[in-house]
Amino acid sequence: MQARSQLPPLTRALSSDLSRARDTATLMLEGTGLPLVQLPALRERDLGPWAHEPRADFSDFHLFLTWHGAPPGAESQADIAARVLPCLAALPEVEGNTLVVAHGGVLRVVLGLLDGVPLEDIGRNKVRNCEVLVRQTSPAAFAALHRG
Repeated sequence: MQARSQLPPLTRALSSDLSRARDTATLMLEGTGLPLVQLPALRERDLGPWAHEPRADFSDFHLFLTWHGAPPGAESQADIAARVLPCLAALPEVEGNTLVVAHGGVLRVVLGLLDGVPLEDIGRNKVRNCEVLVRQTSPAAFAALHRG
């Protein structure tokens, strides 16, 4: 797996507990002996009744791109932040690098907040599958973002 060759040395590995992220993380960790910690808070965005609808059939798709907007029964990006940031803030501090394998919506929100992207622009950022993105941060930074 090419993404694995781009990773810095790892101390900890986290993933969503959904199979797509868990299986990707398992492949990336193969041969390292590092345990994988699965966190339900890193699950993909809950789209509610819209989860299996084609984008073309949804006339208000733009709501998914806004910070607070979401169709009835679906999570907004603000909801994702409210779910994910406390989980990341509660992690114990470790020396070294942490691998996080999650879903596009979660990564878009977390990276957008870390990078200072305006809230209404976060939904337009793209995260490619298996793209290695490196950020220097700490649980305290996630706590500050959550409070902010």
